[in-house]
Amino acid sequence: MIAMDLPLVDAHLHLWDPREGRYGWLEEVPALNRPFLLHDYEKAFGGLNMQKMVFVECGSVPTQHIVEAEWIGQMANGEPRLSGIVATAPMEEGRAVGASLETLAAMKRVKGIRRNIQDEAEQGFCLREGFITAVKMLSTLELSFDICIRHHQMEDAIELVRRCPNVLFMLDHMGKPDIRHRRLEPWKSHMQALACLPNVWCKISGLATEADPEHWRPHDLKPYIDHAID
Repeated sequence: MIAMDLPLVDAHLHLWDPREGRYGWLEEVPALNRPFLLHDYEKAFGGLNMQKMVFVECGSVPTQHIVEAEWIGQMANGEPRLSGIVATAPMEEGRAVGASLETLAAMKRVKGIRRNIQDEAEQGFCLREGFITAVKMLSTLELSFDICIRHHQMEDAIELVRRCPNVLFMLDHMGKPDIRHRRLEPWKSHMQALACLPNVWCKISGLATEADPEHWRPHDLKPYIDHAID
């Protein structure tokens, strides 16, 4: 149980409003296809002592990556705890994404970029020459890169990090291990390899969705959390 007065930073907050931006995936998830805004978030975390929040992009359509970051930036003007933004950008465009990255980097709350990889069917998607080129640009802009993948894409993620040694990386959701089927390997070995690289951090988050979302118990998650901490 978390002490109610323990100061917290939420490192992975999603907010969206279908009236403000377009999110194609919401059409497939009716329960989520409505605005989720700061007042909803306040209700969810209750009386916890939330000191800061980091917004992470929510899968808007590709042409709206600047719009989403600007919308959150405006919202943050009235909510000082909303102190960081991880925006999105079409990194597969290579050098052509440079202008967008510079625009995002100029926004004072944008701290990083996430190009969601988890639903890309192509093996090696994030190892394309253009993708690597775009990720390398982030170091000069002082932006990090969030890696959002599923467990079967871990080898690609390791290689991406190795090819971009000057970029700071954040592994989202521990690489989404296969908790539902209680599989530890090869995820466990891949996590060990990532941990050996000095420019990688890891969020222990988003695990219940990788277990049985309706019936998971803490002991289902424990082996994965223990290994990530180790």
